[in-house]
Amino acid sequence: MPPEIVAERRLNELLTSKFYQNKRWKEFFLQLTEITKDYLAGVFNFLAPAETTFEIITEMKVKKITSSDLNMIRVFFEKSDLIKFAKHQPSDDEVNELLDMAKKIIKLGMKYHGV
Repeated sequence: MPPEIVAERRLNELLTSKFYQNKRWKEFFLQLTEITKDYLAGVFNFLAPAETTFEIITEMKVKKITSSDLNMIRVFFEKSDLIKFAKHQPSDDEVNELLDMAKKIIKLGMKYHGV
């Protein structure tokens, strides 16, 4: 099954989870970033699930993606890190913005590899 389909299914399951329904954002974003990291690892062939945000950005620079896509990935992971580790409580708009970014990141394989 293509990585994009796997990631989209996992994302849809997450959106129906108790974490999303009950606004348990730390748990929600732990899973959302895991889905996104797994996707990037599969499509761009590196060990993203075990890497920090800084390491992921470094890896993506090597993959020669555009600066705007790289910035989107950086912003997504940095903002998600604030929610996961700094106890930041995001607004509904911020959650929606980060979900949109995750969906765009999941489409990057098609843009760069036709995956």
